[in-house]
Amino acid sequence: MTEEKVTLRVNGADYGGWTSVRVIADVREGAINFNLSLSERWPEPRAGETGGVTIVSRAIRMGDACEVRIGGTLVCTGYVDRLEKSYSAQDHQVSVSGRSKTSDLIDSAIPRQQQIRGKKLEEIARDLCAPHGINVIVEADTGAPIEEFHAKIGESVHGELTRLCALRALLVSDGPGGDIILTRSGASGGRATLRLGTSPIRSASAQWDGADRFGTTIVRGQQPLGGAGLRDGPAVALGESVAEDPEVRPNRVRLLTARGRATVDDLRQQADQDIRRRKGAASSLSYSLAGWRHSGGGLWWKGLTVRVQDDLLGIDGDYRISSVVLAISGQGTTADLTLALPEAYTDPSDPTPGGGLGVAEEAA
Repeated sequence: MTEEKVTLRVNGADYGGWTSVRVIADVREGAINFNLSLSERWPEPRAGETGGVTIVSRAIRMGDACEVRIGGTLVCTGYVDRLEKSYSAQDHQVSVSGRSKTSDLIDSAIPRQQQIRGKKLEEIARDLCAPHGINVIVEADTGAPIEEFHAKIGESVHGELTRLCALRALLVSDGPGGDIILTRSGASGGRATLRLGTSPIRSASAQWDGADRFGTTIVRGQQPLGGAGLRDGPAVALGESVAEDPEVRPNRVRLLTARGRATVDDLRQQADQDIRRRKGAASSLSYSLAGWRHSGGGLWWKGLTVRVQDDLLGIDGDYRISSVVLAISGQGTTADLTLALPEAYTDPSDPTPGGGLGVAEEAA
């Protein structure tokens, strides 16, 4: 197995030789995060490495802009959140933790009430992200302009962005370049195979849980009366859309209220998406693998579509990586994957393949 080279770039300098690594990427989380640690015994500093505890601890500060690369592949663009230093009679250590640039959207509040009318969803998203210098990549048809949206003072920017995107059944995630990704597919555009007997599986488990599935989902919300009516007054009517899951008893009913004013098509998308998401999430796989790369040479990463063939678990079908933890620890170099059915994210009527979630493989 090829040893992975992990580098942290800060202020134009690359730091490597990390003895412990943890990189976490989750489709449904707003920021990729990392923790890199270096431990050296006295008096044997790793002078040959592109770092060293003393050099790293003096050169890196909280708030520094940074990039994390695995080989030549960029996996996170963000900021240093935390720096820890320690020593004992035997050794000394430094640990650097950080998150994607999009973490500013999670931590920061909306400073003033905003009433937005007649704008496309992506325009509103870009307006919310602009003060933080975050680029917005849209990988789905966002539909007609939003009639009215209230960004609430004191709420997190990411929370309001998520609420906005829920109106059109869109998922909010982030890419390795520090961008916000608005997607309906939750796909990175890549494919891989995970096969019992040939893949380096350390452990695996599967779970099927139908407790959160419903046969009938009803979404109700305020529906605008006419295209320009909201600009002239508060006239609205109560709209409703019903979606059904034929695999679940119809008497199991879920009733949702759309937040904000929504068209009939908005309500339909929300109802259909809730059915799909719950169906996809009901079947969950977990794999712990030796190494960070699949047979195609790419990194295991969120959004990757994986053909899983596992006779012991009775699985033969396509799944999508919802979260991945890449780690170097006392257990070696490992990748822990959580996978769900593609239905948890994908709208079959949306032809957009996605891709912004994925990493662009480069030569080391």
